[in-house]
Amino acid sequence: MPSLKQKVLALKNDSFIGVEVECVYGTSKVGQDFAILVTKVLWYALRLIMDEEERDYGRNPSAVTREPWVLREQYLSQDDVLKRVRSLKSDLETGNFGEISKLVATMNNDHINIIDTPKDCATNPDRYLKPGDALRTYLIAGMHHDSIYIGKGKVAHVSSSGLKTSLSGTKKACVGLLLEHFVGKSDKTIQVLIYRVRCRRPEDIVKRAIAYTEKNFRDGKYWLPRRNCQHFVSLCATEYETSDEVKKVFTYGAVLGGLGLLAAFALADQAPKDNDK
Repeated sequence: MPSLKQKVLALKNDSFIGVEVECVYGTSKVGQDFAILVTKVLWYALRLIMDEEERDYGRNPSAVTREPWVLREQYLSQDDVLKRVRSLKSDLETGNFGEISKLVATMNNDHINIIDTPKDCATNPDRYLKPGDALRTYLIAGMHHDSIYIGKGKVAHVSSSGLKTSLSGTKKACVGLLLEHFVGKSDKTIQVLIYRVRCRRPEDIVKRAIAYTEKNFRDGKYWLPRRNCQHFVSLCATEYETSDEVKKVFTYGAVLGGLGLLAAFALADQAPKDNDK
């Protein structure tokens, strides 16, 4: 993966994005370097480029072509775009990630990079994983289950009463063992989700996830379209709940027949009230 400066330089040399107006660098409150590049063709374009985390497992990340920026906005006036540069830079440097994480997550499904870990990850988790990592494993019918790795072979996740990953049963936030309760099989693939914009330090993600398990978060309030395991992980890692798989179902149609099920849930007025946050 190219460095931050390499990505910015490549953009500056791309004649199709226009003439450079301004480029500022900074470091977010959680230690992630970033650049904000403003260019002009007929209007002004602002691009936010992040220094994204790499994991070298000797395996390829998800085979998706992504733009080098995580956020792109357009403006008619130079005053407006430069004002936005100042506010965006200030938000990142002071840790005001709420608007940014929501913008990045809702614009597209490219707010995370998905990386496959080696096959022995389930039996040697601390060799490959870091506390605070967001994890994903295949569940059923094109659906996946997500969790937060809290170290020493344990995860925090929203799962059925008790601990096991399941589509049935009363679900709530709980701590379980990665092998027995998250993946279930020693040879099952585990993926690491790398958020392109980091909103929390790893130790803060772990603290937040554990705190949710201690108060039985989502107990009796699980709702597949809006409050599932992926929403929980996103909430722990960022300041915004989102599920990329739910969005794909509603955006692109059916995913292995899942549209009808999700639509029925979404349209029903039986969703449990959520006052936990």
